[in-house]
This record gives sequence, C-alpha cells and structure tokens, in this order.
Amino acid sequence: MVDYPIMARDLASIVGAPQVTSTLEELAAWAVDGQVPGLAVFPRGLEEVERVVTCAERQGAAIVPRGAGTRMAMGSPPRRVDLIVGTKRLDRIVDLDADNLTITAQAGVTLEQAQAVLAAHGQTLPLDPPFPFSTLGGVIATNASGPKRLAYGAPRDLVLGLKAVLADGRLVSPGGKVVKNVAGYDMGKLFIGSIGTLGFLVEVTLRTVPTPEAERMLVASFGSLSQALEVSGHLLRSALRPAAAAVLSDQASNRLPDGVTESLPKTGYLLFLSAAGSTEATARQMEGFRRQCGDAGAAEMTEPAGGRLTAVWTAIGALQMGIPIYESATVCRVGVPISALGRTLEAVERLVSAAGLRLSMLAYTGVGVAYCSLTSAEPVLACLDRFVRALTDLSTISQQAGGRMVIQSAPLEVKQRVDVWGRPGSDFRLMQGLKRKLDPKGIFNPGRFIGAI
Repeated sequence: MVDYPIMARDLASIVGAPQVTSTLEELAAWAVDGQVPGLAVFPRGLEEVERVVTCAERQGAAIVPRGAGTRMAMGSPPRRVDLIVGTKRLDRIVDLDADNLTITAQAGVTLEQAQAVLAAHGQTLPLDPPFPFSTLGGVIATNASGPKRLAYGAPRDLVLGLKAVLADGRLVSPGGKVVKNVAGYDMGKLFIGSIGTLGFLVEVTLRTVPTPEAERMLVASFGSLSQALEVSGHLLRSALRPAAAAVLSDQASNRLPDGVTESLPKTGYLLFLSAAGSTEATARQMEGFRRQCGDAGAAEMTEPAGGRLTAVWTAIGALQMGIPIYESATVCRVGVPISALGRTLEAVERLVSAAGLRLSMLAYTGVGVAYCSLTSAEPVLACLDRFVRALTDLSTISQQAGGRMVIQSAPLEVKQRVDVWGRPGSDFRLMQGLKRKLDPKGIFNPGRFIGAI
C-alpha cells in the first residue's frame, strides 16, 4: 500500500512542492481508464527524473508517464495508477546539429516546438502523429505515425539514440548522435512503441531531413472503396509514387472540421495524394495524379491551398484516435500486407454493417494500415455484445490476412471485454523476460501493454 502523504513529502523535496499535485480535483483530469492517480509530479532534468523514479520504486508505486496526453487512451486498463510523472518541464532542446541532420530534445518538447526551431535551418522532423502538440516522448513511446510514414518510415526508423531511466533509477543511453552510430541501437528500439512500460524516456535524438522546396496535395473522390484503393495502388507502384497516400470513407470525411472540408470534394471515398520535392518535380507528379485519377473515373478533384496542407493532414490524423467522431467511439488499427488491404477493408465494411454499427475508415494505403472507428446510435452498454462480436471478428479477419488488429481507443466497458492488443505473438515470452529484467517490480504502466505486462 502506497503511503501517499510520505511520498508527496519526498517528491516535494526533489522537485519542489509546487510541482507535486495531490488534490483530487486536479488528479481526476489525469485519470487513466477511470482510475484516478494518487499523486502527480513534474520533474525538470535528468537528475530529478532519476530521483523521482527511485522514490516511487522505494514506495512500490506504479508510475504512469504522461506527456501531452494525446495517446493516453491506448493500452489495456492499468492494474494501478499511483503516480503520474509528467514531462511538461522536460522541455529543452539539448542539441541541434544542422550539418549532420540531427536534433536531440527532452521528452516533453512538442513536435511543433521542434519543427519551429528546425524550420529556421531549412529542416524538418518527418513525424506526423495525430496531433502536432504531441510530445516527442509520447510519439516515440507509442511509435505514433501518420501519412509521412510512407516516405520516411515510422518513428522507430528515425530514432538514433535515447536516454531512459529504469525502475531502479539507473540511466540507459542506447544509440548515438550520428546516423552511422548503431552500437546499442537494438536496446533503444525496445523502448519505442512500448508505451512507457520498460522505463521513463527522458531524451531522444532523431534524424531530420531538409524541408521540401514544394509540397502539394490532390484530393479525388470515387464512388467505391475498391476504386479509390485501385488508383492508389497503381500510383504507389509507378514512377509517380506519392509522398503520402490516404483514403477516407464518406462517413470519415463528413467528420472533418468545416475549415478543412470546404477545400475537399463533397461526397464519395476520398483519395488524398501528396507530392513533395522540387517545384518542377511536384508539378509533374500532380499532373500525373490528375491524369490517373481522371482516367479511373474520379467524380471530382480538388487541390487544397499550400497553406492548408498541414491543417488537412492534422484533421485526418485526428481520426486515428476517434476524434472528433464520438467520445464513445472504438477505434481499431488494422495492419495487414499492402496487397491484402483492399479485401480486408471490404470485409470490415460487411461485418460492421451486419453488426448494426456505424463505421468510419481512414486507410494509409502505402503502408497497409487502416483506422476503423466503430460507433452506435445507442449507448455502448445497450449494444456491448455487438461491439464485442464485431471486434472479435475484425481481429480474426486481420489475422487471416497476415496482420493484426489493435484497439487504439475504446470505452472502458469495451476494454473490459476485449483484449485491446489481441492474442500475444510468438515473441511474447521474450517481452515478458525483458519486462522482468528491466522492471522487476512492475512499476511502469503495469498491465497496459501486450499480455497485461
């Protein structure tokens, strides 16, 4: 049993009393799947993080790391939430090496803060999680990506090194600052996508890229999902290969904010194609996109203004977490081989319709990933069994296609009936062993990752 008054006193001696929160009203805002933490603390710098983690470990308190909170809906319901450790004061850019195309920043630096600094050097971080105010620590911990993954890879492909504090307060620093330094990189990969279950991420070094001279977007509407996917697939296999490609169902595009939809076709399945590079090259790509879409029977084509592209991609990315569809939406991430994406999504449409549920879909066609948002006109509890059956069938369909389904966000009632991670894979014993090795007392995000580790 955690002695919260004693732990609050000890934490205050480390970070200062104003950086420790113990009032129920404030803590309720940081609840995780309905569990309100006993305390919240906001350390500044590596030394304070080490001392905070050591204090929690001594008390046997369960730590839940938190950045901007944009991905807190991910994961299984935690076994315990004793201490929120926030990264808002870990907000320093440690190093920017423009010559070697790298940036090192603390975990609480937001993506938009890093981009603003890099822009002055003609560079950018090719990361695009659903929200630009996401922290770099949160992006890395969840391996969050969007349409730019097609051209640049996922966050795990961009991380060169990191620093993390283990449960016993020790610092590990796998990786390095330059691209050719790969010593210990596999150790670093363990922390990427582990949603903070192995240690507390303090600092990360990432590869940057030059900002493209030009970036443009074509949006084409089609009467069917198969049409949109066929055109996308053809372009992805051609010399016109887009920098990003996404398909939205009619239901999904209807949920985009008005400021975005005014520059888009009004009906149908929308295919978004991005061209990035030199002005001349993007012009040739756009001409090719228009020709291919027109030949395939696109009902309408539009080109959002250059200044609106970030807003469009941000609005699309928000659909990955079910926002702004409904608070009660269950959002599933379906990852399958690219060749199986079309038939998988068509099967998903059929099974969700048969279950009497509503479906909104966003598919990143070039990487074989789709986000399927399931909702109902009724309260969740009134149709919970239908949700459970549909999700079980959706997981089966994904496995049969050679992939898997993960529930990104869902009401607690759904999480209590369905394993959000699905059946553990063949590497689960290895993962269990790593958890026991790095976090023997299980204090980091207990129960939230695959197999409830």
